Amino acid sequence: MPVSTRSKGKAGKRGAKTTRDSARASRSRISSKKKAKEPFTAAERCAKRLARQSRAERYARDNRDLTLGEQVLRNPLSRDLSIQELNPFKLSELQSVLGLREFYKLLPDVDLKECYFEGAWGVRKDEFVLANWREMTVWAIQRNVRLAHPEIGGRDVYPPGKVDVNKLKNKTKEEIVRAFWELTYVPAEVYETAVGGVHVLRSVKAGKVGQEVRGYLWLACLAGLDLPVIRGLAEKCGKDDIDEAARWAAWGGHTDVLDLLASEFGAWIGEYCLFSAADWGHDAMIDHLVEEYGVDPNEASGGVATALHEAAWSGRVRTVKHLVEKHNVDIHKRTRSGDTALDSAERHGGTVCGDYLRELTYTQLLAGEYRGDIDVKFLVSAARRGDDAMIDLVVEKYGVDPNGVDPNGVEGWTALHYAAKYDHVRTVKHLVEKHNVDIHKRDRWGRTALDVAEMTECAAVLRGLMSARPPPS
Repeated sequence: MPVSTRSKGKAGKRGAKTTRDSARASRSRISSKKKAKEPFTAAERCAKRLARQSRAERYARDNRDLTLGEQVLRNPLSRDLSIQELNPFKLSELQSVLGLREFYKLLPDVDLKECYFEGAWGVRKDEFVLANWREMTVWAIQRNVRLAHPEIGGRDVYPPGKVDVNKLKNKTKEEIVRAFWELTYVPAEVYETAVGGVHVLRSVKAGKVGQEVRGYLWLACLAGLDLPVIRGLAEKCGKDDIDEAARWAAWGGHTDVLDLLASEFGAWIGEYCLFSAADWGHDAMIDHLVEEYGVDPNEASGGVATALHEAAWSGRVRTVKHLVEKHNVDIHKRTRSGDTALDSAERHGGTVCGDYLRELTYTQLLAGEYRGDIDVKFLVSAARRGDDAMIDLVVEKYGVDPNGVDPNGVEGWTALHYAAKYDHVRTVKHLVEKHNVDIHKRDRWGRTALDVAEMTECAAVLRGLMSARPPPS
């Protein structure tokens, strides 16, 4: 039987090396080269093993009390893939995050809400409009659902398969919430953006955009859809609509869309875009606007409020710190109504933003590093917040008159009026007993602090203080 040439080579040499032998020898040579280049002693091996063991134990300890969803978001693979950095306003990236919940069953609703939206993106609890649906009326649930859907051409847009909430008039709370369960764990504006983005894609594909092109363009820019889709819509819009579309792109944090509108359609890029980016905490967009387009981070949008005011009002702590620490914004700059960013945080943005800005304000005032004048505006702002320490600082260190009148207010209120109006009992007592303010001083309309206190706890306190301090004859 004839032998093939390949068989001859192997059969003719009894001691010939096989392919497996060659591979083993090759690996041995590579290993010896590595050893020659990087000496690896037993002590080094032991140290590396202990380091790996320490990291594993620390990771296990940190995750001992975490749910599965929290572990998914915190484990090294998730961090390497930047799951926490995926932009919820970009439709394709939101779909990736929701895929962990829908397809892989790794993210329960509560973890998606608390770890991704609240933890990674700083979403406030009140932005989940159906999270507390059990305490809400049917009318309130229907209203919140209706407001969470985008509107184009005067009509609300609903996702495929969803029923118009206005048609669920005789349904119970449970039935309505079951139909819109996503709003219990997804922020309303993220939900609205996703619904709008899907509607735009379906309408463009079907050729049913109609006359309301600008509405489709704005929703496409907010959802960060593909650039050819946005380009096709923008070509049918005017200059004012293009400028507004740039603001929506900044609101969604999409630098590629913003650059397209600016370079191809001449969109105006200014403080309005910066203000919108701060609203949802898009730090990368803020950097892009400041560094690439030269937008002033201290400029007030429409002359009313700055990006820092908006970030503080929205409770975006990470963005507040980013604006202050990287872009050195003025934390004492005031809105047209006289509010600082600290006032905005205290009124709406939450305690974390307020704590950060308050500590920073104290530090600058104590060190004498404040850039502007320190006057009654500081005092009335502190009284409005019930901040006794700030009151002491501006009165004792900077000599501000505790009976001074708010220069930005139309009522002519003093710090005591504000403290009484906002029911800060401790601050009312503090101003009267420590700083000896005039408890009988009247505003422009002849009202005392007791008059503006109305039916609050402060009213009873003020009556007692006034009886002990009769007006001068």
